[in-house]
Amino acid sequence: MANLENDNPAMCDDPSYPGNVKEDVVNHPNHYAPNGRDSFMHMKDQMGKAAFDGFLQGNAIKYVQRYAFKGKPVEDLCKAAFYLFHLAYEAAGEAERPGLFDRLVKTLDHAAEHYKREGK
Repeated sequence: MANLENDNPAMCDDPSYPGNVKEDVVNHPNHYAPNGRDSFMHMKDQMGKAAFDGFLQGNAIKYVQRYAFKGKPVEDLCKAAFYLFHLAYEAAGEAERPGLFDRLVKTLDHAAEHYKREGK
């Protein structure tokens, strides 16, 4: 089962990517855990399911809509993927959750194979 506090669902923290620094700005920005606890998980605990799902969906939409305008398109799309993964995790039933991360990786691998076949 994916550990939502430690896994890297967006897989965009490659330190060789231009602009990346030691801080993981997609999955664990330093400013989101000022008290030692990730504010994302705190929000999940404090909000009802519908509100938290809406928060996830809204953030995914926000990052997709603005990716081309802020100068860091890959980072914003990775953030959108982060929120989409968490939304899928919340939508999945207990039986689906253990394999969800593996399904996402398989989907990403399939997409990568498409680009490899196309020579890109």
